Amino acid sequence: MPKSKAQKTRNRRSKQAVKSRDDKQIEIKLVRRAYDSLLFKKSLPTKVRTIRTSIREFIKTYNKRVRITLQKIDLYKRFWHPNKTTQFSYQAYGGIKGFYMPSQDSLEKGVFIISEEQGLLPAELVSDFPKRIKKWFTDEPNRERAYSCWIRGSEEPPYYYLVLLKPGWAKSSIIRFPGFFRIKGQVAAKNGDRISVYVQSNDENIEVDSEIDILGFDDKNKLKLYDWVMIDCKFKQGHLVMTKYVKLN
Repeated sequence: MPKSKAQKTRNRRSKQAVKSRDDKQIEIKLVRRAYDSLLFKKSLPTKVRTIRTSIREFIKTYNKRVRITLQKIDLYKRFWHPNKTTQFSYQAYGGIKGFYMPSQDSLEKGVFIISEEQGLLPAELVSDFPKRIKKWFTDEPNRERAYSCWIRGSEEPPYYYLVLLKPGWAKSSIIRFPGFFRIKGQVAAKNGDRISVYVQSNDENIEVDSEIDILGFDDKNKLKLYDWVMIDCKFKQGHLVMTKYVKLN
C-alpha cells in the first residue's frame, strides 16, 4: 500500500531528526577533543574568545568535513568554558578489543577476554546497550570485536571491570587505538610509580564511584592528594599504564 503524503513527511522529518542528533554528537566530541588537546599541550589560552577560536581551528584541521561556527561552539560551552568547570568532570572511558562472554545466568553480565593475551576482566553491558547487537553473543560468541566502554576500579583481582557501551567508536572519538583509556579525576593515592585516581558519575542521581589504579606514573608535577588530573593510558599485561598526563588545577 503506497504511503500517504503525511506518512512521507513524518518519515522525512524522523530521518532529519536522527541525522541532526548524530551530527550534534559528533560536534560535541570534536569540541571536547579540541579542549582536551589544548590542556595536554599546556597551551590553553586565558581568554575565552581565544579558546573558542583555538577550538574551531583544531576542528578545521582535525576533521575537514565538519564545519563548525563560533556560535555553534558557544552552544556547547558546558563542555569547554572555563567558568563551567569543564575540566573538573570525571571520565573513565576508552576502547577495547576482544571477546565478550556472557554468563550462563545473564546476557548482561559476563567476562571480557582482551585480545593479544592482555588478560580477562569482569564485564557487563550498559543498560541501554543496543538490543539488536545482543544476539551476537549467542549467534557468534567466538568473534573478536572492538567496543567503546567505561572502565571501573575494583579492590579485588583483576582490579578492573568494564561496562561495554556499544561496538566500535567514531573517528571523532578520543579513543586512539584498542586498549586506549582516558581517566580524569582526583588523586586518591600514590605509591612509587602507581597512582590511584578517584572517579564518579557526573550525574548526581547515579551512585557510581571507584578508584582506578594506573602504573608507570612519573610525577614531574609533584601531585598532591585530591589534585585533578587527566591521564591517557594503554591497557598492557592486565594493567592500565600511563602514556601521558596533565594536572588540571
